Formats: sequence, structure tokens, C-alpha cells
Amino acid sequence: MNWPLRILIFAAAAFCVSSCGTNPIAVVSNENVQTANSESVMAVLTDELDDLGSVVLNNFNDSGLPSGGRAEVFKDNRLTCPGTNIVFSNVSADHTSGQLTITFPEGGCVDGLKQNKRKGSIVITWFGGKWYQAGSTHVISFNNYSMNDIVFSGTRTLKCTIFTFATPKIFNVTWDISGDHTLTWPDGTSASFKVNKTRVWVHSVDNERFRHTTGPNGDYILSGINRHGKEFTVTLATTLIYFRSCSDASKSFVPANGIKHLTDIKKNKVLTIDYGASDCDDLYTLTVDGVKTVLHAKNDSSDD
Repeated sequence: MNWPLRILIFAAAAFCVSSCGTNPIAVVSNENVQTANSESVMAVLTDELDDLGSVVLNNFNDSGLPSGGRAEVFKDNRLTCPGTNIVFSNVSADHTSGQLTITFPEGGCVDGLKQNKRKGSIVITWFGGKWYQAGSTHVISFNNYSMNDIVFSGTRTLKCTIFTFATPKIFNVTWDISGDHTLTWPDGTSASFKVNKTRVWVHSVDNERFRHTTGPNGDYILSGINRHGKEFTVTLATTLIYFRSCSDASKSFVPANGIKHLTDIKKNKVLTIDYGASDCDDLYTLTVDGVKTVLHAKNDSSDD
């Protein structure tokens, strides 16, 4: 066989491999991955505030729910760095109102488990009853507070609507949560968004958990504009479940299971986020137009 003919046959075979074979495997676009990662950061960082606040407020409890005294705060490695100060002020005689300020050291506090770095102060003001009593409210605000160099501003309000008590180890507390937040990244970009959801703390002798559902004031649990200028909303397909044991073991404060829908408003594109079946990890499955990929929940600016 002469060389021109060999070259012709080789070229035809190569063309067939590229055009006659199977179609390329579909992948989720980088843009959609970025949108999901941005939402992950917003949700993970702000959801942790509710937990951090209840841990410290529980420490100040003087009756009702036995909290184990100050041991609970000192066991929480988010609050154990030298130079971290926790101060209560303007507390009423019956402890139904007051203010709590958590100030992290000037150089920041890196927690021993999740390696998150916190700086600045978180201020929690409560009134209308102790933090777990139905009818009480506590408001979270910030003074140069940052986590992983992402700076927080705005407020977050938790209204306690239901408290059921069986024993000191078995009780439920329900809060309606509304938040108006801005997060600013080190490069100067920022995300502004609102939060509207209900959080139920189910405390039991087994694995205590938290249920997050849509709040009473609207259909969205998150809505706003991410740091890449995309307008978005987040709705729930199923309740989000957080387990205490999982949040203690995971690198991120993420649900153990549950499904939510993230909508890119301009493109009318729906991204489905599925946290799986109660695994203690920071993974979720992102599905767009039937195409799936597995991602790590983000709590900083990496890959975003």
C-alpha cells in the first residue's frame, strides 16, 4: 500500500473516531458550579451563626434547660482560643433581656476541628424572654466580624415560636429566622441576600438534630445577588436535616440530608442540590438539566 493511500485511510479513521463514535460526556458548566459554590458559602457561613449563638446563650442559662454550665462553651473549639472574650451586659434581673458580645482575638481564632478563622465581634441582643422561650427574640449583629476573611454585615433575627419540654435531655425549640446579610470577600466583591426560614432544634438522647424548613413569610429560604452579580432564589424540595454529630465531624456546617432548588433568575435555570442520605460529609450532588456532579460545600472563597 502506498503512503498517500495509507495517509488517506488514517485520516478517515480519525474522523470516524471523532464524529462516528459516542457523543462527549455531558458535564455541568463551570458557571453553574460557580453559582452553586457561591450559594454554599452564603448558607454555610450564616447558618453557623444560629448554632454559635445558641451554644453561648445556653451557657448563660440559669433555670429550665440544664446546660452543663460553662463546660459547654469551653468544650466548643470555636470559642477556646486565648484572647476570646464572652461578655454579658445590660441583663435584666430575670434574664429575659440583655446583650451578649463574643469578641475574637485581634489575630483571629482558628478552631481546632474545622480550621475556620474568626475575627472581630458578634453581638447578640435578646428580649421578650430567655432564648428558648416562646415569644422571645434574639438579634445577631456584627462588629468587623469575619470568617475565613469573608466580612459579615447586616442582622439576623430569631423569634422563638414553640418550646416543648419533656426532660432535660428531650425537648424541641422552634425559631422563625429572618436575615438581611452582606458578605464581602477579600477581593472586594460582595453578596447581598435575605434569609427566611424556620429552624427546629430536636434535642434527644440519641443524635440531636436541626430541621430547616421554609419560613412563614415567603416561599424562599434565600434570595439575593451573589458576588458574581447573579440574582438567585433558593427553595426547598424537602426539609434540610443537620445532625450535631455530623456538624462536629464535618469540615463545613452543612445538612446531612435534604434537597433544595437554586434558581438563576436571569437565565431561568434551576440547579438542584441534594445532600444525600445522612452521611457526615460536606458533599452534595448538583444536578442541572439532568446532568450531575458531586461538589464539596464551600465555606471560603476557594473555587468560587
